Amino acid sequence: VPGQQPEPRAMEKWFSGTVFRFYRRFAKQLVFFWLLVTVAMAIVAGLSLRTAKKRSPIGRENIDAIRGFEVLLE
Repeated sequence: VPGQQPEPRAMEKWFSGTVFRFYRRFAKQLVFFWLLVTVAMAIVAGLSLRTAKKRSPIGRENIDAIRGFEVLLE
């Protein structure tokens, strides 16, 4: 009907009602949890870094020219 607002769909009602109230009520806790998870992932990634113990192979090892080049580099 022209001039009237259409009735909100089910998803619009849910996000503007239930989900919005949940986010408003727990906004600080959700941001704190997000920061905690992000910092934890960064710490784990930083602690997991290690230097290489061996040079990564160049191409296939069964090709004589590449194997000879690797021997020269070592």
